[in-house]
Amino acid sequence: MLDAAQVRENMRSYEQQIGMIVDVAQAEFQYNSTWLNALTFKDVINLAKHFTAAQMIQRENFRNRWEAGERIGLHELLYPLMQGYDSLAIKADVELGGTDQLFNVLAGRKVQEIYGQKPQNVLLMGMIMGPDGRKMSTSWGNTIFVNDAPVDQYGKVMSTNDSLIIPYLESCTDVPLPEIRRLAADLAAGQAHPKEVKKFLAWHVVSQYHGIDAANFAQAEFAQVVEQRGAPSDVPGVTVPAGETRLADLLLATGQAPSKNHARRLIEQGGVEIDGARIADVNATLLPRDGMLIRCGKRSFVRLQVR
Repeated sequence: MLDAAQVRENMRSYEQQIGMIVDVAQAEFQYNSTWLNALTFKDVINLAKHFTAAQMIQRENFRNRWEAGERIGLHELLYPLMQGYDSLAIKADVELGGTDQLFNVLAGRKVQEIYGQKPQNVLLMGMIMGPDGRKMSTSWGNTIFVNDAPVDQYGKVMSTNDSLIIPYLESCTDVPLPEIRRLAADLAAGQAHPKEVKKFLAWHVVSQYHGIDAANFAQAEFAQVVEQRGAPSDVPGVTVPAGETRLADLLLATGQAPSKNHARRLIEQGGVEIDGARIADVNATLLPRDGMLIRCGKRSFVRLQVR
């Protein structure tokens, strides 16, 4: 459970993200504490009597946890009642949600009926999986956010499993469905390369949230950095002392590695390049010079400035 300050902080982020999709000047934001705090325990009991424990446990996420012997708090079972009461309080005509929210949005219809209000319509959308095919989760690091920087957003979409190309085109872009069907047929017949269709997808996702210029830049940056193994256009500069130094020490000093052991592993694994030349000798030394480019992994770059 989050405290009020954290909820307000989250709300600022939600408004910013939603503002990339809808005109917030025509939107209304409300905190459901406005009406939920006013409910008495008797009110909650009267709501709860219209639902059964079996209905709650049959929901997929609860059922899986029940069968696995995992703990399910009683307060979790009250969530659909709270969400349902939200629909009543704002007199919702339509509620949008993912397919995982089916029970909760139908609870809204039920609560509205209980209080004599016209039940809302429901519009559900398919779940959008993370790039690795699992449900998106910040703890798994497989999320793509609408407010990601254009280059990051493009790169994340390009890292998705090939099996997600068509679902992403359908759910995350405004590409006409006939064109998506054609692309799906071409992919199935081997007449289109997944990577090229993925570029098409990534460009459309970025252009939708950041504009055409940003999408063009992100696509060019991806080609330069990932495909051509060049340096990005905005490589940060790091000042280092003059004089010969061990490469592992240099990675540590420039923030490319959190520890000397990590730096040694990066070098041993062939993940370090100096001016485009890979160095795999953990005992290597070099003489830093202005403009020297260090690359660690696929996308981490620094350019040296010697003092």
